[in-house]
Amino acid sequence: MDAMQARKIGTEVRIARKSRGWTNARLAESAGIARNTVSAIENGKTVRDGNLRAVLSALDIEPTIAGSSYSREVELLRDMVGHWLLGLPDSERKDAQGDLMRFILARRS
Repeated sequence: MDAMQARKIGTEVRIARKSRGWTNARLAESAGIARNTVSAIENGKTVRDGNLRAVLSALDIEPTIAGSSYSREVELLRDMVGHWLLGLPDSERKDAQGDLMRFILARRS
């Protein structure tokens, strides 16, 4: 995995974790890994595949969705939504992120 993919996965993990209201410690406990490993993933660092799979599994994120299988159109849409979210006040941003994650997760089921 290259650095760009690692950053994208880290962003996906952070959004999914926060949409559940979980701390890094809660995710680490659920995945059975160290808390600093969760931080490393969210910060776009490369970690052992088994640790990454454990985090993705704990968050119900399919590895193919978190990785390079995104089409270019999906990447552009994600970037546009990300910029829109950044423009919102903090309180509205958290609500919007949660709504967006619930929408995405409901469509993947």
